[in-house]
Amino acid sequence: EMAYVSAEVRNPEKNIFRALMLGTLAVTSIYVLVNAAFLHALGLEGLRQAPAVAADVSRLALGDWGGKAVSGLVAISALGAVNGMIFTGGRIYYAMGKEHRLFSLMGRWNARLGTPAWSLAAQGVIALAVVLGFEFIIGKAQEGGFARMVDYTLPLFWTFLLLVSLSVIVLRFREPTIARPHRAPLYPLPPLIFAGGCLFMLHASWNWARQNGSPAPVVAFSLLAAGLVVCVADHFERRAATDD
Repeated sequence: EMAYVSAEVRNPEKNIFRALMLGTLAVTSIYVLVNAAFLHALGLEGLRQAPAVAADVSRLALGDWGGKAVSGLVAISALGAVNGMIFTGGRIYYAMGKEHRLFSLMGRWNARLGTPAWSLAAQGVIALAVVLGFEFIIGKAQEGGFARMVDYTLPLFWTFLLLVSLSVIVLRFREPTIARPHRAPLYPLPPLIFAGGCLFMLHASWNWARQNGSPAPVVAFSLLAAGLVVCVADHFERRAATDD
């Protein structure tokens, strides 16, 4: 989430890179070590069948209370992650509101609260609408409506990561003289490899939907197309305002 709040970071040339590298290395190391412990405790088959892996492993070592304690810890950790995503995600809508007149309401800063209150409120309304929609509308058509949310978000998730990786190449052509404090070894190979991975995951999500008869990609990209229409309308409005 560091990139979402980059505008508020002190000494961003050093600290954003440092946070991204240290955070990625720490999370990766912890993830690998924890999964190695799970595999050692349950074995491959046990790991495959466990409904709640962390709780099951703790239950083996500490008994039933250990499993409950770890389940509580996982819930608290998840709430902490959601809290971070809410406040960092709200900065995206705030920046969009500052740059695009059509969304100017979300670009207002609440001085008393010290937050982009309208941006956070809009994010909350959209999130609630999505959750309730998947539970009560999609759930009637497909089993496990809430769980199907991932199916609908994955195609767009990988599409945007693909666009981010390609933007590195595009911006180097458009702005060749801009200061770049961090080098990109073996450029353009790293962004191209990353783009290839995004294309593979995008294809896999489309293929999964096709095999399971899910309309997820079609619905997701229809919403994206609607967003593009709004962006085009905003573009022409800004041009008209500039001409005036």
